[in-house]
Amino acid sequence: MGNTKRNVIISLIAVVLIISGIVVAIVTNMNTFSFTITTTTPTTTPTNTTAASTTTETIQMLTDPDPACYWIEIDKSINMNYDDAVDACLKNNGVIGSPKDENALNAFMDYVRPERGYRRRIWTSLQIDPETNVISPEGAYTKWSKGQPYLGSPFKIYTGVMLMVHVDKTTDENGMANWFVTSIAYGVVCQTHLNDNKRPTDVDYLDGPC
Repeated sequence: MGNTKRNVIISLIAVVLIISGIVVAIVTNMNTFSFTITTTTPTTTPTNTTAASTTTETIQMLTDPDPACYWIEIDKSINMNYDDAVDACLKNNGVIGSPKDENALNAFMDYVRPERGYRRRIWTSLQIDPETNVISPEGAYTKWSKGQPYLGSPFKIYTGVMLMVHVDKTTDENGMANWFVTSIAYGVVCQTHLNDNKRPTDVDYLDGPC
């Protein structure tokens, strides 16, 4: 009887050892699998990052604008609000623009400078938030006339920007000023791209390679 009990105990111990060995093997395999996943996942990241970077560079190259050319559309009735200005450029396959530097600004002003009278106003594409003094588009060239721009809450609707062109080219009242978009003007700065096959050929280009 004693031998029988001893044999049973030995058998149970053997079973426990076998089960323990199986559990250890399973845990070891799971750890190895987990480690494999952990170590292989980062290797895909550089490839994806490189692909995204390449795509971004390609898009940037495709969207870089062609050289721009500028002209002035005139409304001799001096009755052009901002919406009218946008339409005037569109009718000649252009868009409303603004001088990119001082040379362009002077060329535009000389073109529309009145021979007599007080001043002429010319719409540009620039926009301003009078409450924050933020200009759109960011980084655009500006040259404000004396006392401009009008800033603060009382002028919150003065969001459009015009060129102020005086008879006297030496006065510091020449330059840019902000006005509400329903104000009327004498004309508008328009622009097109050099490689646009629809760009007008019968306008007086004042700046750019056209």
